[in-house]
Amino acid sequence: MPPKSKRRPELEPAGEDDAGSPLVRTHTDRTAARSDDLDGLSVTLESIEERFRNIEDVPLASTQKVLMGLQMQLQQLDGKLDEIGVRGLTGESPLRSRKRSMLERCDRLQTDVGTKLQAVQEPQQTPPEPEPELEPEPEPEPADAIPEGQPPDVKLQSVSALLHAARCSDYLEAIRAADYEELSDLLEADGDEIEELIANVQMGKPAARRFRKGIAAAAVTTAAESSTKGLAASSGHEDDAHDGVHSSGFCSDSAEGSIATVFGSMRFPVPPEARALQSALRQRGVDLQIIDMRAGDDISEAVFTGIREADAVVVFGTADYGEKTSNPACTYFEAAYAQNKKKQMILLRMIPWEEDYQHIKADQLFNLNMLTLSWLPGTPMPDGLDTQVAHAAVKARR
Repeated sequence: MPPKSKRRPELEPAGEDDAGSPLVRTHTDRTAARSDDLDGLSVTLESIEERFRNIEDVPLASTQKVLMGLQMQLQQLDGKLDEIGVRGLTGESPLRSRKRSMLERCDRLQTDVGTKLQAVQEPQQTPPEPEPELEPEPEPEPADAIPEGQPPDVKLQSVSALLHAARCSDYLEAIRAADYEELSDLLEADGDEIEELIANVQMGKPAARRFRKGIAAAAVTTAAESSTKGLAASSGHEDDAHDGVHSSGFCSDSAEGSIATVFGSMRFPVPPEARALQSALRQRGVDLQIIDMRAGDDISEAVFTGIREADAVVVFGTADYGEKTSNPACTYFEAAYAQNKKKQMILLRMIPWEEDYQHIKADQLFNLNMLTLSWLPGTPMPDGLDTQVAHAAVKARR
């Protein structure tokens, strides 16, 4: 008879009092080892995530190389996570949840890295440089073409007549389709609306310049016809021509017979841009009043009379505009008086758009919803700026 084989006793799970048994020790050591492995891989994963978050700080030339390195690290990390066995053992449920969470983070990061890498590897499509707009060949001017630098003698009584004189007749139907059927529609539009119209009908630069001049000329002609006398006679200040005492107000050489006038509000000394604009506006029949500082003169009366009698106020917004000084006619009080009289304010910003003014009054003024033009000191007058000022002045007079 063969000897009876000994039956191997089954190991029973240890209770609370059996913490020192070999089975419990083996189970605990294995769980701790798996936890340590996950700790190490978690540090690696967090490092990869941090590097990807800061990928924009990497020089463009090195971005592709760094992304490919992250992609390789993620693939290795994914394989190591798969090798960690945390299934079936009692007490390893938290480790299984932790491993699953890390795998999900790894998958998402691989997708993000792959997308970013694909975008970097795609050749950058550089749009072709637009061809420079060529000035058209000179055309013979019609008999009633708008003379350069002065209001026309011809009566521009309709949109078609204005466009013909400005050599822009090709845009007549498009302008009428934009609801500008009458000349009064164009004259009542503000500067922004005119620029929007020019863009919508796709008017070229040379034609747009002639169109703006045509509108200003028509506005001047219309105002002259409806006015019984020039502003110089109506204002009653011919004798004050030499009484200017401030950086703004009545000028000593104010144009006679002007059909609109604007008061120039600015800091002393008079900026050269103000003189240039004054000359350009005079050719359009608009008088820009500038007062020169002279010792012994009373500035207050001339300044505030000038503002009261003007059709509009041009604010030459240099960086120091709007300072409240001991001078009763400083630009702070000029602006406040003009606003109180509800004058049309034409704002000329003379600092970059990203900069703030030194004084709150100017900052507040240039953040109102008003016509705001831009002209940086020391640069040529922007194209069409004098036209926009003349248009606004004539419109304010009506």
